[in-house]
Amino acid sequence: MTFLLVPHEVTDTTATIWVGAIDEADVRERAVKLEYGADGDVISLNASGWTTWETYRRADPNAYPPSDRLLHRLLARSSPVVRTLDYRRVKVERLQPRTSYSLNLRVDGRERVEGIEKYLREGRVTTLPEALPEEGERPFT
Repeated sequence: MTFLLVPHEVTDTTATIWVGAIDEADVRERAVKLEYGADGDVISLNASGWTTWETYRRADPNAYPPSDRLLHRLLARSSPVVRTLDYRRVKVERLQPRTSYSLNLRVDGRERVEGIEKYLREGRVTTLPEALPEEGERPFT
């Protein structure tokens, strides 16, 4: 249903980006790439790095959210409603200090997605400077 990216941590030469997939089937089988920078550098997100969180696990039915349990009973469903969030962190390295980088999450080779999901798949980070500016230099903000 939805892929998203969130800048997590930035240093002078690296940026850690959190990537999530909400209710996406077979996310490990999908071609997911993080594009960054003006040169179009790409990091492919392989199948091994994803972690899955689920709203319901048969081994732990008490962990099923109370509202979902009620909805399950009201709808008389034979199986519970299960929502998933697959997520991972991606470390982008060899960046230049004090430089702004645009981020774009491309899924299954598709060009830009329109609408609200477009904004969830795009972002921007600015790396920190190597040192604090000297007097008279542009301030670090």
